Amino acid sequence: MRSLYDFIVKPIGDRYDNKIKLDDVTLILNTKIEDFKSVNNLAIVIETPKAFKTSIKKGDIIIIHHNVFRVFYDIRGNKKRSRSHFKDDLHLFSRSNIFV
Repeated sequence: MRSLYDFIVKPIGDRYDNKIKLDDVTLILNTKIEDFKSVNNLAIVIETPKAFKTSIKKGDIIIIHHNVFRVFYDIRGNKKRSRSHFKDDLHLFSRSNIFV
């Protein structure tokens, strides 16, 4: 499955990167989903776009914008995934969200 204009990626590890391990204890540094600083921004490329050539290949690890994997609460308090969410752990996003 390939998208016409978007990359298909999935996060490396969890969606949020808010845990550290000290000896035998795992500490959760942040429990709020609203804080963008804890959102994971490392992704592995599952598929590249069909419409253009790119130097990024399947299996590459890239740094992306934090809103790609972000979860938030809407105005009614319902938990929502970002609009880049496709299905399961897969996300679609344009090349403007890649940081080189």
